[in-house]
Amino acid sequence: MNTQSPQISGPIPIVFVLKGDSWYLPYVLNQALSVNNNAHVTLLSDTKANGNINGLDLIPINTLQSDLIHNFHQHYKHISTNSQDYEIFCWLRWFYLLAYMEGENIAHAFYLDSDVLIFSSPAYILSLYPEMSKGCAFSIPQQEYSSNYWCAGGQVSYWTQDALRKFCYFTINSFQKKELLDLYIHKWSWHLNHKIAGGICDMTTLYLS
Repeated sequence: MNTQSPQISGPIPIVFVLKGDSWYLPYVLNQALSVNNNAHVTLLSDTKANGNINGLDLIPINTLQSDLIHNFHQHYKHISTNSQDYEIFCWLRWFYLLAYMEGENIAHAFYLDSDVLIFSSPAYILSLYPEMSKGCAFSIPQQEYSSNYWCAGGQVSYWTQDALRKFCYFTINSFQKKELLDLYIHKWSWHLNHKIAGGICDMTTLYLS
């Protein structure tokens, strides 16, 4: 994804997107706040839990609606042994993140899964890897394309608003355009033929993007 670098000024927001709650989430949120000067940490959630944490911005997920979210629901096809609700939300978190960034005019952000502790500020991490600022950064385990593993993880990831928007459009297109949907079907057939659990998820889309 080739995009223009955002203007880097001030702390970089850290954003979590989560349904439900967990016993360890307050520790994760407070740790994120501690490395970001007790500010610029946001939880997009379907519950009010953790809303009393000082410095945390809690945004209800149901306030984050967009045409892209509607289009995703229209075109999504469930191709996984995992539950549909689970897989849909794994994709939707990126759409919610985009809707939040657009609504708040946020140029770039770090996304963290709810079980990730961060020990350096995003600004410091970006200073070590300035090439990240051109678009996005996420984890891609070493793998051969022929393995059909096709997995990339966004559990710790950096996004510019433009790069995230392109990924959300790519996600919708992957369920519409034959050449992309055929890749999903190919991978799904591999799972079925080898009796391997899993299938198509947002990690597949991240890898193919």
